Amino acid sequence: MEEIQRRSKKRIMMKQCSESTTQTQLMDLPLEILLAILLRLPTRSLFSLLCVSKTLRSLVDCPSFAHKHSEYIATSNYEDLDPPHVMVLTNSQLITLQAQDPLLPINEFVFDISNSIGNGFNLEFEFVSYGLLLFKEKEANHELLLVNPLRGEVLKLPPPLPHCAYELYAMGYDVMTSTHKIVRLFGPRGDPDHIVVQIYVLGTSSSSSWRQISSVPPLPCCLSSKASVSAYGNMHWLVYVLSSDLELRILSFDFKREEFEWTPHTNLPDFDNRIDIHLINFRGRLSIVDVSAISSPQKNDHDQIEIWVMKSCKNFTWEKKYAVKIDLDPCCMKPWETPSHFLGVGPGSVGAWEHGIFLRDPKSRNMVVFLDVDSGGIRAVQVGSSSMSDCDDLMPVDVFSYTGGYISLRKYGDLMEAKTGEGNFFSVGKMMQRSMLPSYCFEIGIGGLRSIQIKV
Repeated sequence: MEEIQRRSKKRIMMKQCSESTTQTQLMDLPLEILLAILLRLPTRSLFSLLCVSKTLRSLVDCPSFAHKHSEYIATSNYEDLDPPHVMVLTNSQLITLQAQDPLLPINEFVFDISNSIGNGFNLEFEFVSYGLLLFKEKEANHELLLVNPLRGEVLKLPPPLPHCAYELYAMGYDVMTSTHKIVRLFGPRGDPDHIVVQIYVLGTSSSSSWRQISSVPPLPCCLSSKASVSAYGNMHWLVYVLSSDLELRILSFDFKREEFEWTPHTNLPDFDNRIDIHLINFRGRLSIVDVSAISSPQKNDHDQIEIWVMKSCKNFTWEKKYAVKIDLDPCCMKPWETPSHFLGVGPGSVGAWEHGIFLRDPKSRNMVVFLDVDSGGIRAVQVGSSSMSDCDDLMPVDVFSYTGGYISLRKYGDLMEAKTGEGNFFSVGKMMQRSMLPSYCFEIGIGGLRSIQIKV
């Protein structure tokens, strides 16, 4: 009898729980709470919501939400939620690399090429920021193309004037006006004393939209688009000031005030004496990486890769977040995987990926070294020969971090139309959405591109 009563009570409780669950729906939440939840979702999850519910689609597929999403990225450590993939740009393709199983040690990782497209353009890569890529045509007209690969959108920007031998572009977000801005530095090549700076607000359509500002870099210094880092809504460079002692400093451009400024690094020990350091965005924070243990082991007195992160962007305090011991024993890797022949990595050759950092040796065009900062595992991957082909069209031109961009360029002007029969950026949208979602990846084989199901 007692057993019957106990089971009856259990059935009643389960029924009540079921009714309670069905009565509380996601859309029943207050709009402010619902938006706060959606803003914290990774980009790939937001794209999934577009196919789940018309109501959710109406919320996340509007300009106001996109602006709030950009503001959230600019004011938080968003990459903690949306870890970056590694993107490889070749002369004919744009490829993302993704670890198939993040639970395995890195020396057992299998990196699949998850997407491949032919760009069809004669383009020079300038920067990646907020999931958008800027390309400049190498022809005489120097047209600028802003690309969102995840959406498959290409927007031609108004041509800036005048054309110069030296040009550099960077992008950030102004939280005060809720606008994306692109800054352009230009002038005679080799003459850093005569640099001119212009600002373009995304969405304006005339050439006069490029307006000159008074702020210029405080001191003559060497700037490179490949060494630019987007963090906290602004753009940052690790630069050598062209003085007698070639002082190494962090130069930042504040898109709210439209001014250049120095970012302090006073509490980093032996900053100027480090042999090979790089500036990256690591898990949403501006970070400095010392890779001397790999790039210059014969000149370095320690065997650790160090990662220093900016703990606070208000008082500019830094802390050592990781000190990863590196074992370069060739017995641990295949001969072609041994990175001990590194002769130093150049600007923009170090970046973040989903489990740590990657390094690219410009002397070996097709090799990328992946480091897992938690396990200390290290592996080199040939992305140009063993994974694809030995032809020059598939050799890496640029390697960079990519988290995906939720911004729709359709809101800022008329998109470029695809030309029938040409392989280019335009057909990538849905393909890349699938490849960055958790349950699919793409790989290139002899028969072309095919999708495979991944067990998650």
